[in-house]
This record gives sequence, structure tokens and C-alpha cells, in this order.
Amino acid sequence: MGSEDAPDLQNPVATESSPISSDLTNTPGWSGTLVYQAGGCAYIQMMGMLMPPVFDASNNEGNYTVKFRARSQDGSDCYVVVTGYGAYDGVTETVGSEWSDHSVLMSGGSAATMFYFLSIGNVLIDDIFVDDGGVSVPSPLSATEFTSTSFKANWLAVDNVDAYSLNVYTWVMDEETKMTKKYLIQGARVEDTSYTVTGIDFGTPYYYTVASIKGDVVTAESAQVTVVPECVDAPVADEASVVTATGFVGNWSSVDIATKYYMTVSKYHKAQNTFRYKLLDTDYSRYTDGSIGQPVKELAGITDGDWTANMPVYANGMFGLNNQDPNLFKTASMMSPVYDLSHDNGRFVLGFHAVGNKNLKATVSTYKYVGDVPTLTATKDFDVTTQLKEYSFDFDGGTEQSFITITLNEIGDILYFDDMCVSVNLYKEYTPLKSRELEELPRFGVMSWQPS
Repeated sequence: MGSEDAPDLQNPVATESSPISSDLTNTPGWSGTLVYQAGGCAYIQMMGMLMPPVFDASNNEGNYTVKFRARSQDGSDCYVVVTGYGAYDGVTETVGSEWSDHSVLMSGGSAATMFYFLSIGNVLIDDIFVDDGGVSVPSPLSATEFTSTSFKANWLAVDNVDAYSLNVYTWVMDEETKMTKKYLIQGARVEDTSYTVTGIDFGTPYYYTVASIKGDVVTAESAQVTVVPECVDAPVADEASVVTATGFVGNWSSVDIATKYYMTVSKYHKAQNTFRYKLLDTDYSRYTDGSIGQPVKELAGITDGDWTANMPVYANGMFGLNNQDPNLFKTASMMSPVYDLSHDNGRFVLGFHAVGNKNLKATVSTYKYVGDVPTLTATKDFDVTTQLKEYSFDFDGGTEQSFITITLNEIGDILYFDDMCVSVNLYKEYTPLKSRELEELPRFGVMSWQPS
């Protein structure tokens, strides 16, 4: 998205020390601040930052070389500072209006090295490469060739290695409510750049890492890859059966690989009189286990009102987000279904009560679909304390296909919600769509679904 002359400023890749999708980097674990897409390269705004994944630079006495290409986006002279994480100084490279190659010698590398690019000016950057003078950690790729019981793990070749070491595992909660790895494959020696993993159950999320082997030396593991089955065709929906005054049975065809099906029922409401209509109104009372001190933790889930969540927690009448380990998983967040928020000139309200395990910050964002592309329309940050407090956010710009996200910004935090409500003003004879239909189907939409 975007181009070198016109970066996509409406959809930031990274806002404030936030993770960057591996779909854009090929390697998981990147993060940054004020980073945007620019037609195949990254655009870093003034005082923005781009940080590669943690890597092993302990070879060659901790010396390594950072190579990259860069140019000024607006034609003025700019600077790129390459510095180790936690260091007080770095190497400053001058960047002009034309693409130029840069090579920066770094020192002090360890088995867990971190560095970043700091932009003094508006800079385009591409083709980033790190040479440690020894055996490199492989760059993992997304899994492919899925069946109902297998997938293929993939990674890029590394020069001057004998083989690779592959780990495949799931994450489970131990008795102390800590996430630990349960290995399906541990340290398997593989001499190719792919391996078919069998005997899996896609009802469980899987992950893998890979390391290089040279003689008796095994490098650090690569960044973790989340195994997400490739999308398949949606099932074919059939007419409902057993239709009664209080319900019906939905029917659809089976799909290979799918372990679950996610059924969306669209609710239509015709306003008899002008009133405030609540698309979501929940107190999360169905969660009876856990407490704020010891919540029930999960990797992903679907909660009240068909909101989806990454790293959710439950605590006796409250729903929450757990951001205690974003390096292993994605940032804790929750997302609404697609609502029709076009009524009352696009004005709508999100309200809830919230409390944190400590003082923290979070963000509410709203999006609309432009064609099939979700586009950011508004963001509002809010502060949460250890005391339960009521919050209300007024938005405008809602469309017939809009949705809402809530993201927990800071590492180590847990944010709890109660009494959440999304509401719009309806006028007589207006008919809002409760959630977006996924297919043009007569009564409901159905898609195959995989937990990731």
C-alpha cells in the first residue's frame, strides 16, 4: 500500500513501539514507531523508530554489520541513527534524495542483540541485512501445504550451515498460571529448508522456531511463527431447517481442514419510534471463574456480542486483555463484529467500566471498510487506574460497514472491562444491520474458522 511519493499515512504499520505484522516483514518480531507502508519499502517519519527482531550476534566477538538502503522521502537531507538498544550513542548516516547503500559496523553483540533505526527527518528504508561474520539465525517463513492433520514449516536458507534445528510446540498454562511450551517436535535435525509436521490437531494453536547448526554449534532460535491454516473456500449455506417461533437450525456444507465453523446471524430491527438502540449491552456475567488477582487466561477467544479477542482473560463478571507477554504472542486486543453505524449521520457511542492491574494506557480505534480494505477513521487514548471507572467515547464517521478495536498498549498490563455498550440513535423506520454478512446468503453467513 502507498508509494514512495505518497506513503499510506492513513494506515500506520506501527504507531508507538508497537509490533509490525510479519506479512510485511517476512520475519516475525519487528516493531516500531511512526512507520508506514510506501510501495514495498518502509517510511519512517521524523523521530520514528524501526526495530528488527532480537537476534544472536555473539559470534565474531560480538561484532556485526548492519546494511540497508535509504533515501529522504521529501528530498531534504536527513539522518538515520543506527544504535544498539539501551546505548547512549550510535552511528549516524546521512541520507539524501537518492537511494544510497549504507554499511554500519556495530559491536557489543550478544546472544540476544537488539538495535534500531532512528529517523531524523522523513526517511524511506529498505533491504535491511545483518552480517555477524559467522553462522546466522534462519529467517522463518509462514507455514504452507495444510491438510487436516499436517502442515509444512518453512524458512530461508542460511549460508555455511550443516543443517537446521526445528522446534514445534503449543503453549499451555501450568499450575502457576504461567505459559509454558509443550513440544510436539524438539530439536529435530533437518537438512532442507522445510519440514512436514504431522499428527496435529488444528483445534490447538501451533508455533515453530528454527535454528542453524554448524558442527557442534547451534545458533539461537529464530522468531516464533504462528501456524495459521491457509484460507479455504467458505462453506455453502443451505436453507434453514426446523424453523420455529424461537429458533432455527442452520445448515452448510463441510470444509476440509476446518475444525470449527463460525456462524454469523444478522439481526434487523425496525424502529417504531425514535430511540437509542444498543448493538452491544453486556455485563459479562456469564464469566464466573477467576478473579482480578488470578484471572483465567487464554490465547484467543470470542466473547459477548461476537467480539473477538487476542490474549483475553476472564475474572468473575469481567472480561479483560492480557499484555504480559507480547513478544510470544500478538499485542492484547479485542475487535467488534462489523456494525452498521451509519445512522444519525454516523454518530455512535462506546461505553464501559474499566480497571487495571496497575495504572496503564489503552486505545480505542474505529475503522470503516472502503471496498474490502479496512481504513482507520479515529483513535482515542485513555488512562486506566486501579480503581474501577466509567468511560464513554463519542464517535462520528460511522458507515454501514464499521468496526471497533480496543488495544492494550503497555507490556506487563492486564485491563479488565465491565458493562460494555455500543449504541446508536435510531429514527422511525430505520433498519440497522447488527453484524456484517460474510457472504451474500439468504439468511445468514457462514465461514470456516481456525483458532490462531
